[in-house]
Amino acid sequence: MNTAKLTTTSGHTWTTSINGTHEEISKYFLGKYFPVGSFDEYAPNEGFTQQKVSLVETFNQRGESIGSARIDDLDISTK
Repeated sequence: MNTAKLTTTSGHTWTTSINGTHEEISKYFLGKYFPVGSFDEYAPNEGFTQQKVSLVETFNQRGESIGSARIDDLDISTK
């Protein structure tokens, strides 16, 4: 299991565990939109906006970097 650190165009970041190579993980996340924001139990859908992932950094189980990809690196012909 690897770890992916995701950064959006607005600067929000989070990490998630995921199986796959750096290339597979980058292809899955890079350029895609995800809901980002704070959860409020009284207004659960308030505060969330769709943000595009612009940077994917991947790490192995020991925390060593196995790759990094930016939105600029995305090959648009593969969409």
